[in-house]
Amino acid sequence: MDRDPLTGLPDRYTFFRRLEGQIKCCGQFDDLMGVVVINLRRFRDINREYGYKVGDALLMEAASRIREALRQSDTVARVGADEFALLLPGLINPGHAQLAAHKIEQVLSKPFHIDGLNLRLRSYAGVALFPQHAADAQQLMQAVDRALIEARESSTNCEFFGTHLDIAKPSLLALETDLHEAIERNDLRLHLQPQIDLDHSRVSGFECLSRWTHPERGEIRPDHFIALAEQTGQIEALTLWSLKAALHHLRMLQHLQPQLTVSVNLTPNILHHPDIIELVKQALAIWNTPPGSLILEITEGTMMQDPDRGLDVLRRLRGLGVGISIDDFGTGYSSLSYLKRLPVNELKIDKSFVMDLDQSIDDEKIVRSIISLAHNFGLRVVAEGVQSQRVLELLADLGCDLAQGRHIADAMQADDAAAWLTHPGIQPHAATVPRKQQR
Repeated sequence: MDRDPLTGLPDRYTFFRRLEGQIKCCGQFDDLMGVVVINLRRFRDINREYGYKVGDALLMEAASRIREALRQSDTVARVGADEFALLLPGLINPGHAQLAAHKIEQVLSKPFHIDGLNLRLRSYAGVALFPQHAADAQQLMQAVDRALIEARESSTNCEFFGTHLDIAKPSLLALETDLHEAIERNDLRLHLQPQIDLDHSRVSGFECLSRWTHPERGEIRPDHFIALAEQTGQIEALTLWSLKAALHHLRMLQHLQPQLTVSVNLTPNILHHPDIIELVKQALAIWNTPPGSLILEITEGTMMQDPDRGLDVLRRLRGLGVGISIDDFGTGYSSLSYLKRLPVNELKIDKSFVMDLDQSIDDEKIVRSIISLAHNFGLRVVAEGVQSQRVLELLADLGCDLAQGRHIADAMQADDAAAWLTHPGIQPHAATVPRKQQR
């Protein structure tokens, strides 16, 4: 039997041979069998942060916990860098497979004490059954993989394969490969959404939004492929692509308006990536971009996950001369003590407070308070989600500095952005930019 050299568990090939053998037995005795695949969330981050020695020790401990939680008749194998597969023969009913998955999730959620560190793991699982969900071993693994994708995309701990999932869709591995190739071949696209300056009645810059149209699956939601990039170690390549593409578009658009800026979103994982400073420096150098033309956006919730460490990263980024924006402000848990320490330039009011601003007294109070708070700290304020002229006028009256949203312009491709700068009225929603009242 071939074994994984680190954990001593059966490897992928041994697992698949056992699976084929068990399927033959199930066919003879009309038994029910389950397969569960467990994926460790953000394991690559642990390797990067603490080194492979700690990562290997964590994997060995995780393998031991999983093995001890199962029956003697069950098989657990290491089938990927951060994945384990369970083979559960002789099940009494389908619920027992899901119970096994939840039991594994519980044992893995307990702290791991390694080299003086107190580490925690989160996991998600996909579950499929034979013969209910597949006719052979290959189809069964495809079914469990589809369930694993659904668990990841829906942010649930465990997902059962069912009729709502399509086994014919590309596997997680195939989608990972496709994303890698899309980044390499520059098949992704950036769409640009204008931000207007309410003080000067002009376009101040664009927020850059990544888009991916898969040749078979069509449009992949940004939160899906960004999460995939984080989980498969491709977030560094995706971030560098986004930065380079944004600065390339900026250079073209600045021929029309030299003062323009571009805003690029940073994901939670990349904010704490050890190479984030070098990635930004590299992108700025490629296009010889003045650092002040680039604004990096992070969400309030991301910042509060590890405020002290995030503060150090933001200070180093500000040291490069780039702008820093706190996105979705008002939805997180930040305190004034942190806000006064953050080296940021602007706050972006979350669209949930802006969309119905003209109909909600409470939203108006919140927006007014955020604008006043930001200005007291010397920060610029951006309101996103503007969907009507009335809301745009209210924001100007409240003293908001910048605004963006569908009423002003939808996110558009770079060529369309250039045309829009020259002729803003070509957009379906042609906003009239109001002048602020003297305050």
